[in-house]
Amino acid sequence: MKDDLTLDKRFAANRSASLGNGQISSDYSALPSDYQIQFNQPLDKFSSPFADAFEVIQRGSHSDKKMYALLYDRRFPVPFQTIEVMQQAQSNNLVSVFDKGKVIDPQTGDERFAVIIEHPPGVLLSELFPKAMPFEEKVVMRKMIDQLSNA
Repeated sequence: MKDDLTLDKRFAANRSASLGNGQISSDYSALPSDYQIQFNQPLDKFSSPFADAFEVIQRGSHSDKKMYALLYDRRFPVPFQTIEVMQQAQSNNLVSVFDKGKVIDPQTGDERFAVIIEHPPGVLLSELFPKAMPFEEKVVMRKMIDQLSNA
């Protein structure tokens, strides 16, 4: 019962810390300086209305991995709890979350919350198929199975 109460308190703290009021929880420190976010190299395919994606160069333990940073928009809640669960998850079926922390956006001077994520392997499904072509289900499934079996 005590563990459930602790989990409930952590969940409540994460929920209140993630309000989209332009503030970032003081529970989070600055992103380590060994991650260099390439603000001049945006990644539109990983961006969303809630976060901007940029290439990252990292020195140190994960320097052999290709990674990018998601910088969350201050107007929206940051999914802190989901990020922490993803960072702890160890699976071949999920991309790795390497680190997280506060950064200063050089374009606006605003403090933003950043998450450093491994580039997903492969290509986007939209890149596999021409946009103007209708597909039969078996064609799509064959293409996807071929990609998965080659992974």
